Amino acid sequence: MVAEHKIQKNGEEAAALVKELVLIVQRLGACTGRMEEGALRVDANVSLRRVGDPLSTRTEIKNIGSVRGVAGAIRHEIDRQRTLLEGGGRIINETRAWDATAKVTIPMRDKEVVQDYRYMPEPNLPPLRVNLITKEDTQDVISVPLVKEKIPELPEESRTKLIKQFELKSEAAIQLVNEPVLLEFFLKIILNTSRNPTKVANFLLNDLLTILNKRKINVENCPVSDEQLADLIDFLLQNKINLDVCKLVIDELIEDSTLKVKHLINSKAWFLITDDTMIINKSLADMIAPGIDRSLPDGGTSMGYNVVYGDEDLTVINQVVGNEEKWNSVMKSSDVYRALPPLPAQDVKCLMSVDRYCSKDMGKMKSVLIQALKDDCKQCTTAEKESAGKIVASLMAHDPTAWKLFLTRYDSLNKVQRILG
Repeated sequence: MVAEHKIQKNGEEAAALVKELVLIVQRLGACTGRMEEGALRVDANVSLRRVGDPLSTRTEIKNIGSVRGVAGAIRHEIDRQRTLLEGGGRIINETRAWDATAKVTIPMRDKEVVQDYRYMPEPNLPPLRVNLITKEDTQDVISVPLVKEKIPELPEESRTKLIKQFELKSEAAIQLVNEPVLLEFFLKIILNTSRNPTKVANFLLNDLLTILNKRKINVENCPVSDEQLADLIDFLLQNKINLDVCKLVIDELIEDSTLKVKHLINSKAWFLITDDTMIINKSLADMIAPGIDRSLPDGGTSMGYNVVYGDEDLTVINQVVGNEEKWNSVMKSSDVYRALPPLPAQDVKCLMSVDRYCSKDMGKMKSVLIQALKDDCKQCTTAEKESAGKIVASLMAHDPTAWKLFLTRYDSLNKVQRILG
């Protein structure tokens, strides 16, 4: 039994006190602290007074079964007593129960007459003798200084440590301490001092919790290990994967917790391409080798390339292509270059010019030309053909060398010119 004599001003303060008590008994191993399972029950005494007046008659609310219930029960009882007093009524000394479904307190018994509880000593609890000064512990005397040494780090100490040592914001420190499993993950992961504590905490509190909540998995039952999370966070902070990939990996690990993070990401090809050579290899393969246009219902062959890289990749490619020394260095180690016919840097620049122009501004033209290469544009309307013809003319004026190289390379120049006139 724990009694708190400090007056709490509202239900939220009382709930915070109970939450702290739950964390303490969990740290001490005294009990699980799970109020919903009956491991801990709370009684609250409520009385109102005006500033300067003595406390009025109190009511006792018995056996509140959750931290949230503590806040709700006290809040309701304050409102009930205030309404009664303002209406000229009188508060009686009674015991009330909290109805968590109806969100109200209901009368149980009054205490207007002193109850005879027939207090008797508990035979299974012998008198407790304590030694407050020395660390001498005997069979019938407990040394308080010795007990203090055995007490683990308490929640308040943990919060202070997280804020001062790891420079976390107070909100993050509170959340981590409130979730013992996440706190344990955090402390194990940052044993590697190269990891950023704030980013690790944010990942655990935001991304991991969100995924677990969506799957309705309690944190205590999280199947992902701290080692797997550490590997995942390393790849994320090294920009080898993004947050979307992180979520996909966690989903996979929830289904099969024996998977290795690196092997999983490799097998799914989820690593981001950041190396110059890898970008060039991928881009050359996409531009040179015939690709499949996924927008076509029958999976028909497109005009010979897939647009699968973004502006940042194109910037890197341009820088490499524009630097002859770097280009030669990349090409020597390029799997694509060894597997395909030689492609001069200037040709790559021309192909990139058309590719960029088509993919960003000429979507309609690309669609019509793909259809044209498949079946002589039979499924295209006259208006679409005319529109494509104008766009082709515009593109040819924009960069005729690149356009000619592009069509010639895929043996399509004569066919397209014949179809579109």
